[in-house]
Amino acid sequence: MTPRVLVIGFDLPHTGSAGSIVLYRLLSDWPEDRILAIGPPPPPGSKRLDCKFVEFNPSFERLNATRFRKALLLARLSHLISTGHVPVGGFRADIVLSVMSNLSHAMAATAVAKRENIPLVWIVHDDPEEFNKTYNVGDALARRKFREMYRAGASRLCVSSELESTLSSRYGAPGLTMYPLRSETLKARSPTQNANLKNREYLTIGYAGALSYGYGPRLIEMAPLLRSAKAKVIIYGSSLETAECSDVLISHGRLPTPEEAWERIKAECDAVLLPYCYANHGHASLLQTHFPSKLVEYLALGMPVVVTGPDYATGVKWAQRNQDCCVLVTEQDGRELVEALTQLREKPELRVRLGERAIIAGTKEFDPRSIKTAFARHLRQVTKGEATCLSKVCE
Repeated sequence: MTPRVLVIGFDLPHTGSAGSIVLYRLLSDWPEDRILAIGPPPPPGSKRLDCKFVEFNPSFERLNATRFRKALLLARLSHLISTGHVPVGGFRADIVLSVMSNLSHAMAATAVAKRENIPLVWIVHDDPEEFNKTYNVGDALARRKFREMYRAGASRLCVSSELESTLSSRYGAPGLTMYPLRSETLKARSPTQNANLKNREYLTIGYAGALSYGYGPRLIEMAPLLRSAKAKVIIYGSSLETAECSDVLISHGRLPTPEEAWERIKAECDAVLLPYCYANHGHASLLQTHFPSKLVEYLALGMPVVVTGPDYATGVKWAQRNQDCCVLVTEQDGRELVEALTQLREKPELRVRLGERAIIAGTKEFDPRSIKTAFARHLRQVTKGEATCLSKVCE
């Protein structure tokens, strides 16, 4: 029988944030009466699963978005402020599922699992300590609390093998690797369409998603290289202040749904770009463990994928293992990137070949149906107390 899943956290099964989209996709086939989602209300305009949602924010959580954020986190870690009672009601859950990101909600999920005496499954997409920084005096407390909560999980599903290894070593508990889940509705365009440029004068490259974690500064840094290569980048889903480089960096702003972004990219672009920043922009610790969900989506488009950045980034490591299906540049000086983009603009057969191989690689490692099936099987096994691994597509 399908387990009754209690989802607790800042991220709930809707389309309003990255962590929430993962839950929305993983649980999309789950019977709605066997899910209860407890946390903040979904953002206006976002899609949500047809399960019951109960609004809950830990006590004083409104301070998390103010200058008192670090003080709030330190107070929670010092047990001066509790998270408050989580309103489960009469829902008799078999398992608690939570994305480990926000400290307060993670504490609430851990407390409910302990109170109800049911297994807790973590989904971990980022180093939790990186996203819950408090004052230096609280570093040891944060390490102790996240170690306690991580070890309390009956299962820990990490977004990359690098993150799993890091947290396993730090907290003394093993996890499993479950790559990001792309949309099942995303369909590739025919790779033969890559033979013809959208504009014969330049290469049109699409970038999708947020500009945080150094992506925005790196794009601006690339502007002179794009001019030299006769290439332009169109940004879908975000806006970048590009007054001095608006000739090669074009922002289309926020779009209603991710699906609209992918359709426009397929219709308007010749290739897609994953532009990691280098150490001069920071974020090195994050990039060493976080696996970019946009790479999973890019590989399903039937288009050439360009990956550029330092060799410690997880997406770059993946590209190094799969160089036949993407363009990879790790050097920062720009010469190799200009040469690679120029070749991509001038060689239609290269664009066609890369589009074909991207589809093959993406289907092999990131097939969404296979990941969802493995995830559902894993939750059933956890509720039965069986310690098993996910299938190889998720490892």
